Amino acid sequence: MRTILRELVNTVEAQWRRAHYAESAFAGIAAEALVATAPHKNLDIAGVLAEIARGDREQGEFVGNSFCVGGDPVFLGSAF
Repeated sequence: MRTILRELVNTVEAQWRRAHYAESAFAGIAAEALVATAPHKNLDIAGVLAEIARGDREQGEFVGNSFCVGGDPVFLGSAF
């Protein structure tokens, strides 16, 4: 999943950079990138829930209002 998110972030960053970081362009660029990468198709929700139930992973990795320790930031580029 991290690889897919990194690909999504890199795609959005590159396209937004080409748009000179125009705020008005961001939503369209992000929406197109989400459709193209479709990260939800690569997420095994049942598997993740089973890992949490077994204690292999912490629920806090996936919910909350802050980044998890060791998680990938959603925005990586120089404009963020």
